Amino acid sequence: MHIAIGYYWFTHAAGYHFERAVLDAGHTVTYVGLSAGLRPGYDSVVSITDIVAGLPHKSDLYLWIDRAGRYFPRGIEDIEDLDIPSACYLIDVHLGAWRKRAARFFDAVFVGQKDYRPACREAAGHKRVWWLPLADAPDVHRRHELPRLLARIAHYLANETERARIAEAGYRRVHAEHAYAHRIQTIIQRVADTSFRMIAPVRQADRAKGLAERRAIYTRLHMLDIILDDARAQTRNALRRAIMALPCLARRLL
Repeated sequence: MHIAIGYYWFTHAAGYHFERAVLDAGHTVTYVGLSAGLRPGYDSVVSITDIVAGLPHKSDLYLWIDRAGRYFPRGIEDIEDLDIPSACYLIDVHLGAWRKRAARFFDAVFVGQKDYRPACREAAGHKRVWWLPLADAPDVHRRHELPRLLARIAHYLANETERARIAEAGYRRVHAEHAYAHRIQTIIQRVADTSFRMIAPVRQADRAKGLAERRAIYTRLHMLDIILDDARAQTRNALRRAIMALPCLARRLL
């Protein structure tokens, strides 16, 4: 499977671990997020549909991963034109209602926080919303052999056998069941299921509503450049463009 993956890149981002897990599983992956530091990518005003359409090889899935930073894919509502499914992995759902709104743009929604699955399912408007807890990256979450001096674990420091038994059981279970390799396998299995359909609600809505939904997300993420670019494409009226951008501008200033 070839996965086009988009996220706000930094070396310890969940998206970065997912990207490596795709490669380790024998699939191919192309990063289609923003340029960051030495990591090449794309400008936020470029449509994700154009980006994916321009890749050398057709993608089987577009996957957007929180933490978002100031990034949400422009033109995601049109990606069905490429006949590929889309999925998102929402992590910090408790920090902003805009993530529930973002769920409406994707055919499959995976939620890192179990308690927020019902709310995300309701917001998404379809049942393809699954709990997918965060995972471990074996090269990061390993035995660091650091000194353990915290008072609250004094009991276990004083009972080496008990402490070692608990620690070893947890270590083995995490690596056996909760690595990013297991998470990406779950995503691929869900999307590759023969019953899977591209059903993102925003894809079924009229274009004006889709743009309004996306603009609300951009406003929350302070993505003023994209809002202005969209406004220029929608109207020649300078006052109307200013009104469309005003909420985002206010968030930037305040």
